[in-house]
Amino acid sequence: MNKTSSMFVGAVALLLFGLPRSAAQNTGSDAKAAIDAAATAMGTTALQSIQYTGTGQFYATGQAYHPGGPWPRYTVTKYTMTVNFATPMMRQELVRVDDEKPPRGGGVGGYNPVTFIGGIRPAPAPIADTQTIDGRTEAGAVRVWLTPHGFLKGAAANLGTARVSAARGKQVVSFTAFGGKYTVTGTTNAQNLVEHVEALMDVAFTGDTRMEGDYSGYRDFGGVKFPMHIVMKEGGYPTLDVTLAEVTPNGPTALEAPSGAPGRGAAGAGPPLSRRRLPTGCGL
Repeated sequence: MNKTSSMFVGAVALLLFGLPRSAAQNTGSDAKAAIDAAATAMGTTALQSIQYTGTGQFYATGQAYHPGGPWPRYTVTKYTMTVNFATPMMRQELVRVDDEKPPRGGGVGGYNPVTFIGGIRPAPAPIADTQTIDGRTEAGAVRVWLTPHGFLKGAAANLGTARVSAARGKQVVSFTAFGGKYTVTGTTNAQNLVEHVEALMDVAFTGDTRMEGDYSGYRDFGGVKFPMHIVMKEGGYPTLDVTLAEVTPNGPTALEAPSGAPGRGAAGAGPPLSRRRLPTGCGL
């Protein structure tokens, strides 16, 4: 091969291999720019905690009427979520009514002689559920990152693994955590607002399961933008669909981490659940 041919081959190799490598090296800085833009637009940096309330629909996961079917539906008459990003902790409190006609599937648990509910549907009275999620565990951290502001905080904390791409005019940012065990992906729109977040988690009764959050109807609360409509999905089916009435960023209500070091636990282990029966006609 003569000198001219060698130079030509070298130029082609540079185009084929050198340029993609340069683009890959810029991916991290591009991801940082996308994350920073979204955090600025949404007021994420100064957000330490948030509480929001609303009403909507709850779907009992793992209790489908038939294999591969949707999760059973309940009407949510009261919903409150409190998130402390500094701790980090989450607590979901809701009151649900078993008004699906006809009721199909489960979701009321085994019969409890103290509360007089469970075993069969429909439940005779509203059910109050409380779930607390410890964000210091791997599974808990991923659940915090599935929230819109939690996603941006998680992406910033794992910036070294963050990547960004464009899809249909939107930015798609992803990052990995815990040694590559989890990949969390979020989509931001032209206004740099988080519209969608998803991650794959190991769930006891469904195996590797896609967890998703869809966020729309953003409003501004003192510089913090938050969606007024939230739809959470698990395995392709909704688990929660709520329309918010109130949002309080950095309010006096905060969650504290329980004493002692957190247990790692299995990634698919569900958060602790507290359930109680409310008096009929309680007005909630």
